[in-house]
Amino acid sequence: MGAKVKKQIFTKKLLREYAEITLGVVLMSIAIQLFFVSHNLVTGGISGLGIIFYSIWQIPLGLTTLIFNVPLFLLSFKMMGIDIFIKSLYTMLIFALFLELATFIPNINPSIFLSVTIGSATVGLGTALIIRNNATSGGTVLIARLLEKVFGRFKITTWILMADMVVILTGMYVFSIINTLYAILCIFVFTKVADIASTGAQNSKAMYVFSNKSEEVAQAMLKHIDRGITSIPSKGVYTGEDRDLLLCVMSNKELIQAKGIVHEVDSKAFIVITSAHEVFGEGFKPLAE
Repeated sequence: MGAKVKKQIFTKKLLREYAEITLGVVLMSIAIQLFFVSHNLVTGGISGLGIIFYSIWQIPLGLTTLIFNVPLFLLSFKMMGIDIFIKSLYTMLIFALFLELATFIPNINPSIFLSVTIGSATVGLGTALIIRNNATSGGTVLIARLLEKVFGRFKITTWILMADMVVILTGMYVFSIINTLYAILCIFVFTKVADIASTGAQNSKAMYVFSNKSEEVAQAMLKHIDRGITSIPSKGVYTGEDRDLLLCVMSNKELIQAKGIVHEVDSKAFIVITSAHEVFGEGFKPLAE
């Protein structure tokens, strides 16, 4: 395959990825403005914080997103790797833009039922389009990564939960317990929709890494991702070289970070990612289920 053909394929792939990311951001922005803001549904994250600030001080959601996310992105640059960072930075910037553009859409005065179902499903679909193209819109995921790096102690999923709970509890204080209960239901709905839309109902991924720097890659992944890694002795048939094959099973959210870590340590690493239909054991479902 010639260099020109490869370049064309790469360009088409990149355009498709950015088109899907943009569509995902548009869907999320519309759903948040039409369904979540109208009922003060604080679902965690920076957007949830933005709803609180908008309700109290009329600060635009897009501005809140920029104020909190820009420093987080700058601090998290080394954790992502350049490719994911560029995509994520693009996602964050247009998310702030479209959150403001969505305010010009006429209010349809949706019921709380429509907001929880249609709104959450739309946010979930938008989130899936962003995730499966190796990007993130920032928020509490980045906060959790920074807290885990600085303080350690807890695994990153615990830090994410704590960061989101701070936002949700703040929303409960500002609004009401009923609003908070609806918001928690929204979180459950859009998380499930995002999982199904991004992986076809698969919740876990198995990553295989072939690298000449397998030890460095393994140590970097152990430092930032709270998952076990198996090192399997292997030999390349073509090269005749002995090297260790790394195997790690993780969640979809952890997958983006893992790819960034591998790329940062060894940009020439060979990675294979497969769906894990069912995973049992520590960190996943108990074997008895």
